[in-house]
Amino acid sequence: MRSRNEILTKKGKLVRQKMVFPGAMKSTEVVMQKTGNGLFASFDDEELFEAIKAGKTRRMIAPYIPEPEYPNEIMSRFLAKCAYEYFLYNMGKEKYDLCVQELLCKESDILKALREYARYGKGEYWHYNQRRIYSEGDVVFNQNEDLDYEILHEMKFFTREHKRLPNGYVEAEIYFVMAIAGIEYAICISDPNISEYQKWLEECKGLSPLNDNSETLSFSLSDINPLLIKAQ
Repeated sequence: MRSRNEILTKKGKLVRQKMVFPGAMKSTEVVMQKTGNGLFASFDDEELFEAIKAGKTRRMIAPYIPEPEYPNEIMSRFLAKCAYEYFLYNMGKEKYDLCVQELLCKESDILKALREYARYGKGEYWHYNQRRIYSEGDVVFNQNEDLDYEILHEMKFFTREHKRLPNGYVEAEIYFVMAIAGIEYAICISDPNISEYQKWLEECKGLSPLNDNSETLSFSLSDINPLLIKAQ
């Protein structure tokens, strides 16, 4: 996905993608980059370059990976880690001590199972939901900010309320919902079961908790770049 979208690494370099050149019976890592004249490919293989110059191969085949394999334990633990860190991030410095005392102390560490699953893979497998909600490269217009931007990633906590108790407390499940390049992932922060979130999706006809009514689609880079994955 990073290669298709030309998202640079931490070192500021384009991501290499393994490509197959059937005419030359070879494969090599290639950097793809859009230019004014189309797509530009670069690689470090002199023998392959000579084969292309000689007209021995005219095709380059890339693996088609529209989204991560699902279900996937590595992705599950990654989402658990993101959810835990995002929870602490939302507490902020002002509420951090209160958060530790009330939620993460030994007597009532409600996120212990999530934390240990993310760090060590301990406990049962945490199920998550995965689906594409928009295309890679979608650019939206935000009427509140009067701004166009591409959504590379977004996230929030979503609460599904079950019932209100006489004492004013509410029984609810909290889900961490995140989208990366148009793929939405959701995981519960207190329960390995994701079925209630999936029921909510059915009730709301697939509406995403990440949906923002202030945003409207301006255009999609997937209409210009054939490598980008489009939503069905």
